[in-house]
Amino acid sequence: MNRKFTKAIIAAISASFLLVNLPQVQADETTDLAEATYAKKLPKNTYVTVSYWPGRSIHVYRQNDNHKFVRTGEKIKNGVTHRIYNQKKVGKSTYYYEGHDKWINAKNTIKYELEHTRYNSLKKDPASRTYYTSQYFPVFAPWGCASAALSMLMKYDHSFKNVPGVNEQGKLTYMQNNLPRNVATGGQDGNPYTGANFHRVILSYALMNYAHRLGDSRIKDVSGISLNNIKKLISAGKPVLYYGYSSYDAAGPRNHC
Repeated sequence: MNRKFTKAIIAAISASFLLVNLPQVQADETTDLAEATYAKKLPKNTYVTVSYWPGRSIHVYRQNDNHKFVRTGEKIKNGVTHRIYNQKKVGKSTYYYEGHDKWINAKNTIKYELEHTRYNSLKKDPASRTYYTSQYFPVFAPWGCASAALSMLMKYDHSFKNVPGVNEQGKLTYMQNNLPRNVATGGQDGNPYTGANFHRVILSYALMNYAHRLGDSRIKDVSGISLNNIKKLISAGKPVLYYGYSSYDAAGPRNHC
């Protein structure tokens, strides 16, 4: 591949053929550079996507007369993507400028530059397991799509090696056996091996937290993102795990990763 993937992403989308509650990109094409004094100019076509928590928002800031960042009262929802023009370091915090005296804290965001990239498939050869994970071999877990999909993100991030186990079978078995199953905290409702009592897969934020526990803190949740902005992330070289509903492998909408 022509570039390294620096961050993997979980995108939770409520969809059954049609998109539901997907905010559109709110890119601001205007910038007032006077408000970004002493800030570093970013490359053209640099974007930022909010990756905080499903359904939640982050604050928008402005600089006061003392050049301190203060909240404006405006917020940006998780998954929303904005174009940004400058960045500024203040103490241990970094802020991105999106124009019209609006700044956002870099924490809980994903910054990327959209440029031409080359695409590669997960499997160029049927025997290749470089990034690809099957739910059926070497670990048979027909209802374990979440762990299998997560393992592919971790392979891209080169963090799969952190999962306990001496080989892929051992690591995947560990991931399936320890998949959070507490429904009250977003865990999977049902056995990943047999499907017993299955009602839904683990929720996106709980899967993100599981990834962090397994040693990959770079995986983020961008629930609420539009398909157009998912395309931007993929074009920028960031793999996306889909969580939602479709007719995959069955008639009618089905919950899967």
